Amino acid sequence: MKITSLTMIGNECEIIESFVRYNCHFIDEMTFVFDTGCIDNTLEILRRLQREGCPIILKDESLVSYEQKAMENKYLRILASDPETDMIIPLDADEFITAAENPRTALEKLKLDRVYQMGWKNYVPFPGDDTSEKFIPKRMTHCKKTEASYTKVMIPSKLVREEEIILTTGHHGVESRSKVTVEMISHIFIAHFPMISREQYQSKIYCNNIRYITWMNRGNGEGAHLNSLLSELEAGKDNFYEGISVYDYEDQHGTVIEQELELKYCDPEKLEIRYPELAKVDLTRNLVKTGEVMALKAYNLEIDKLDKADRPVALIYGTGRNAELILQEIPENILNIRAYIDTHSEKKFTMFHRRIVITPEMIRCFRFDKIIISSEKFYEEMLQELIRAGIDKNKIAGREFILNLTIEALNNKNRS
Repeated sequence: MKITSLTMIGNECEIIESFVRYNCHFIDEMTFVFDTGCIDNTLEILRRLQREGCPIILKDESLVSYEQKAMENKYLRILASDPETDMIIPLDADEFITAAENPRTALEKLKLDRVYQMGWKNYVPFPGDDTSEKFIPKRMTHCKKTEASYTKVMIPSKLVREEEIILTTGHHGVESRSKVTVEMISHIFIAHFPMISREQYQSKIYCNNIRYITWMNRGNGEGAHLNSLLSELEAGKDNFYEGISVYDYEDQHGTVIEQELELKYCDPEKLEIRYPELAKVDLTRNLVKTGEVMALKAYNLEIDKLDKADRPVALIYGTGRNAELILQEIPENILNIRAYIDTHSEKKFTMFHRRIVITPEMIRCFRFDKIIISSEKFYEEMLQELIRAGIDKNKIAGREFILNLTIEALNNKNRS
């Protein structure tokens, strides 16, 4: 049986390494979808885990406005189209799959003719937690005695293909064109770690509330739990431990008990956290980065009004003499230049020939056909910098791209 997971990620740096190192013991392939809401060290941690050999696939949806339900269902169908995939488990980055036996054994016993619903056990911060412990399920060992009323689903891929199943927001349930058997199971469940530290808690509330402003298809009440927590923070209330109850839904006053997540089915060496320096939550930085992303969205809307639809869109890498030479080489009306890229942080968000200057990590906020490297001398170095930033090599070119565009424009003019 091939089991794959699907996870939409935001700012998850404090828990993402724990999530991968634990769940990959039981899951064959882990697909992560990210957008411009992921602005902390989460992606860097995932790329390092990927280089280690963890079965990670990264999908960039930074150019799409935040639409959780639509995006999850898009990738649900993509994953289900793989004939080798048997079971798809949508998981948030703070969810750990566990069972009364080895989770992998329990999963492989499931029939593939129905959707499964699993219970949700909420783990909560406790005053005596050892905050020096970096593997989150070892740090947080207290949970609510009563499981939350919400459930999460697992879906056989053939049902997605045959019954056109649709995940509800948050993958708490499914919709389908015909009656599909949905079985509630108790021997497999989700250990949920929604709140880890005060910094992570505040970052989640502030940054997600900003992001939700652009969630245009949000239903009535979706995200309301974060809205209520935001109002308390803005009123000056230190509601970290009180805020935990929001994630308990109907069981807001349940008793907290100590019940450590079962780890005996994992290789202890593979649970070792290797990147603790990337896991620290920086609230100020996250707020600033979220604001920058929102500002770049507004910038792009304005540039959209200036671009000509029949011309390719380019980002120019460089703002020095070579970039000036490129501008002299570009004939009028053959290229839309959207922004310039420079690695010098002091140039970030300055203007160069009426276009904004960005650093490489901001490239994913921009739609473009090509990135044109202005320097021939440092071409290879700049190319590798772009590849490390996650840019497809096929979308990177040198100055020959402009020459080819110029020749094509001349040929078109002669033919006309």
